[in-house]
Amino acid sequence: MSPFAGLRIMDEADLPWVFEVERQCYPLPWSQEGLVKALCSGTGFVFCNQAGATLGYCFVQAVADEISLLNFTVKPEYQGQGVGRQALQALLEHFQQQQRFQQLFLEVRVSNQAALRLYHSVGFNEIGMRRNYYRNADGSREDAIIMAYTFWPTS
Repeated sequence: MSPFAGLRIMDEADLPWVFEVERQCYPLPWSQEGLVKALCSGTGFVFCNQAGATLGYCFVQAVADEISLLNFTVKPEYQGQGVGRQALQALLEHFQQQQRFQQLFLEVRVSNQAALRLYHSVGFNEIGMRRNYYRNADGSREDAIIMAYTFWPTS
């Protein structure tokens, strides 16, 4: 059973642990400055358990009727427990209820098969490719798959 219980809005006090998780999860993590910019220009969400402990986070940016999912990360100790799936579903429901967005877009590394399975399983579709989008720690480049989730009118 997943320990996920809900989402809350991120604030600047969350950024130190977010940066630490970035360092644990990614060979080329976002910088502290990049995290501050992401929070200031968009919205961050924190994934929590029943006691309010943090399980992961994401950053989104809304423009007109579209949302971009900029970063979606589950702490390593909670990966593989359904936290990502439940957090993503809660995020999609949050934006669906607002009834002002048509689509949510994201990019994912072609090598990130776990993320691709997750995104496909909740209804994302592959709509394109960005060649050499990601930089790897060894200096090589990796393609990104562009994915989209379509929100359906509820009225």
